[in-house]
Amino acid sequence: MVSFLFHNINGVSQLINLHDVTDNVHVAEVTTTQQPTAPVLVEVEWNLIGGHIYTLRIDPILTGRVDSASVSSGYYDSDVTMNDDINVTNAMYPYGMPTTSWYAFTDITTVSGVDPIAEAGEDQTAHVGVPTALDGSASFDPDEHYPLTYAWQIIDKPLGSLASLDASDIVNPWFTPDILGDYTIQLTVTDASGAVSRVDTLSVNSYNTAPVADAGADQQPISLNSVIELGTDPSGQSYDVDGDTLSYFWQITRKPTGSAATLSDPFSGTPTFQADLYGSYQVDLVVSDLWSVSAPDSVIVSFENVAPIAVASASQSRQVSDEIFLDGSGSSDANGDPLTCHWSFTAKPEGSAAEMEDSDAMTTRFVADLPGTYAVTLSVSDGLLSSDPPATVAIYIVSLPDIITEGLQEAIEVVNQILPESFKNKRLARPLTNKFNAITEMIDLGYYEIALLKLRIDVLKKIDGYAVNGKADKNDWIISEADQQGLYGMTATVIKNLEDLLGL
Repeated sequence: MVSFLFHNINGVSQLINLHDVTDNVHVAEVTTTQQPTAPVLVEVEWNLIGGHIYTLRIDPILTGRVDSASVSSGYYDSDVTMNDDINVTNAMYPYGMPTTSWYAFTDITTVSGVDPIAEAGEDQTAHVGVPTALDGSASFDPDEHYPLTYAWQIIDKPLGSLASLDASDIVNPWFTPDILGDYTIQLTVTDASGAVSRVDTLSVNSYNTAPVADAGADQQPISLNSVIELGTDPSGQSYDVDGDTLSYFWQITRKPTGSAATLSDPFSGTPTFQADLYGSYQVDLVVSDLWSVSAPDSVIVSFENVAPIAVASASQSRQVSDEIFLDGSGSSDANGDPLTCHWSFTAKPEGSAAEMEDSDAMTTRFVADLPGTYAVTLSVSDGLLSSDPPATVAIYIVSLPDIITEGLQEAIEVVNQILPESFKNKRLARPLTNKFNAITEMIDLGYYEIALLKLRIDVLKKIDGYAVNGKADKNDWIISEADQQGLYGMTATVIKNLEDLLGL
C-alpha cells in the first residue's frame, strides 16, 4: 500500500510526502499540479524491483471524494490489473475544508502505450585508428511494437576529433577514434507506434593501457637437468586491461658460470629451459600490445645441490672365516644425482689382515679372519658434496669355541626353566645341568674331542627319544615332548659346531 500526505498551502492542496509501505516499491519522483477551483491532478513515478518505471495519475473529483485512479504510463512484466488500496490521509478539500477521513483508490488498472527501451551497450575501450563497433541489439519494446528504428549520435568527443558514425540509423554502426580521449555516444529507439525511448549512453575510451608482465612464482627444482616450465603458474599470468593480444619476450639474464641453458622459444607464452648446472637462474619477461610495452618481470630459479645420504646394510654377528657382505644401494641423493661410494675400515681386531674386495663398489664383501669387532664406514658423493655423516656398520665376529660355549650356556638356561614334572625324576635337573657345565669346561680347556664324545654318547642319549622314536624312551631324563625336543635341537647344534671345529 502507498500512502499520500496532502497539505493545504495558500488554499492549494499540495502533495508534500509520499511514504512507501510495501516491500517492493521505491518512490523515485513526485510532482503535483493544483488549481484552486479544478480537480487535483497528482502524478507519482516510482520503480518496482527490476528497475521498471511506473507513473500513477490520480484525478480526484470535486465532490469531496477521491474514488478513482489509473496507471497512465510505465509497464509490467505481464498484463495485470492492480487492485491495491491507495489511501489519502490528512487531506484538504479544494475548498479548504479539513478532514481526517481516509479515501480509498480501488480502481487502479494498467494502461497500454509503454515506451521502448534503448540499450546502447556496455562502455568500451578502443584504440586510435581501429574501427569500434557499437551494438544496440539489446534494445526492446515491452509492447512488442516492432520493428524499432535507431538513432545514434556522438554527443561528446576529444577536442579536434573528426570521428563520425558510419551510419546513425542502424543497429550496429561503427566509428574510428582519431584522437586519444573519451567519446560519448547516445542511442534512442522508436517503436512502430511512434513511442520514443529515453536516451541511453555509453563511453568509449581510446587511451591505451600498457600490459602487465607476470613471469610467475620463483621455482626451486631439485634434479639436475630438470626442465623448467615458464608462464604456466596459474596464480600469475600476464594480462592487458584493454583486452589486447599480447606478444611475449623471455630472456635468461643470469645463469651459473659454464651453463649452456637456453630458452626453447623466447617468443612463446610458455617456454622451457634445462637447468644443467647447480646455481641460480634469472629469467626476465616483457609483454607488449601493438601500442606499448610492459615493465619487465623476473622469475628466479634457484637450483641448489643437496648432500647425498649414505645408507649401509645393518650390523651383524658372524663367525671367523665367514664372508661378510656389505650393501650401500639404499643410499640416495635428493637432487637425483648419480653417486659414487667408498667403504673403509675404521676398526678391526688387532692382527687382522681383512680387506674389502672392492672398496668403491656399492655392494662389496670381506672375509673376517679373526674374532672381534670390525667397524666399517660408507661415504657416498654426488661429485660435489659427500654424505655427512657417513654410514657406519659394526660386524661382530666370534670364534667357533665361543659360539659352542654360548650354545652350552643357553642349554643350561633352558634346563633350569623346565618344570620338575617334565623330568622322569624331579631330581634329574641338577645332574643334567652339571653335565653341560662339565662339557663347557672341556671346551675352555681345548678338549674338543672329549667334549664331542660326552655330548654324543651321554647327554644326547638322555634327550633323544622323541627325535629317534617319536616318544620318550627308558633312557630319557625329560619326558615332556616340547621340553625334550627344544633341548635336543640346541644340543645337536652344539655338536655340529664342534664337528666343524674339528673338521669332521
